[in-house]
Amino acid sequence: MGLVREWWGLSQDYGEVLARQRSRREAIRMGYPECLAILEHAPVITLGRRPLESPLDSRLLAEAGIALEHSDRGGLATYHGPGQLVAYTIVNLRERGIKIRCFVDALEEACRLFLEEHGVSGHRKKSAPGLWVGEQKIAAVGLHVSRGITIHGLALNLTVDTQPYSWIQPCGFSPEVMTTLEECTGKRLETPDVARGFFKILGNCIEHAGCP
Repeated sequence: MGLVREWWGLSQDYGEVLARQRSRREAIRMGYPECLAILEHAPVITLGRRPLESPLDSRLLAEAGIALEHSDRGGLATYHGPGQLVAYTIVNLRERGIKIRCFVDALEEACRLFLEEHGVSGHRKKSAPGLWVGEQKIAAVGLHVSRGITIHGLALNLTVDTQPYSWIQPCGFSPEVMTTLEECTGKRLETPDVARGFFKILGNCIEHAGCP
């Protein structure tokens, strides 16, 4: 099985990308290769399958130029925007014999290894999917699995503006918990510049995913 690596571009519309993921998943059912896609979204708050505790201010979002979209991934609300590396993993877990929990571990490990390359020590929390630096969250993970094939994936904060997180409870946590690689290192890395390296790390982690 091969993992096709694709750059899907900057300022991508969330709804269009979600439809593209679903289409690729159906193609994989018909025998097409699995896909890893890296991109950045235009500013958007996405709602997961779990309900919000309080409604969002749609007027505030509109004034800030932030779209609001419903998603079929797990989890609560989160924010995507420029400066955030988003990696979508359209992978046949059933064919690979990978359990969902082990796949989530592989995505988190890819983020941890990437951060390690840039001098940042990240860690996982059993009760909170994603990756953390100290007590701050730098990467989120969310999936939807249908008949063994995943869509969605991970979002890693490189230089993204964290202010929009203050309008939601990102993944159920207070907005102040969110951080970026730029805040951790003082260095500004752009998604197109690191995509090739992240593709390699993520692909290796998926190829070697497995539970003890």
